[in-house]
Amino acid sequence: MSTQRSVLNKTSMIEVIIPASPTGTTFNIPDQPLLRTKKTLSLEVYSVDDCTKSPSTNGVITTAILKSSYLTLYFSNGQFIQNIPFTRLHPINNGATGNAFVYDVPELNGQEIDWSKSTIQYTGGNFGLSQLSYLINVNYSD
Repeated sequence: MSTQRSVLNKTSMIEVIIPASPTGTTFNIPDQPLLRTKKTLSLEVYSVDDCTKSPSTNGVITTAILKSSYLTLYFSNGQFIQNIPFTRLHPINNGATGNAFVYDVPELNGQEIDWSKSTIQYTGGNFGLSQLSYLINVNYSD
């Protein structure tokens, strides 16, 4: 583990709100004006076993939804990361049954992410009747 990963620089929480009973399985990440020209160092995702409510007070995705979700990121230079599993970005061992976590989330090389082109893909079937939120914490520098 590098020393850069052990220190939080600046962070911003992205919340992607999924409406109750969505009809699609691909969800666009809203534009993030605060992060437009920032260098992304790492990302972390959370489930309801980590945080019971989102900043907007929605419920947070379940561990089952986390395990069936994939993130695609587009960088400002045209490159991208396609379908990285959310489980690869979940660093918390919360002791919950079926919890999936990693000891060290992957570092990024300071890429500028175009959030308005980035998406979350869900492959797990029925999402449920309640509005839920995906939470993605972004560790970045200027």
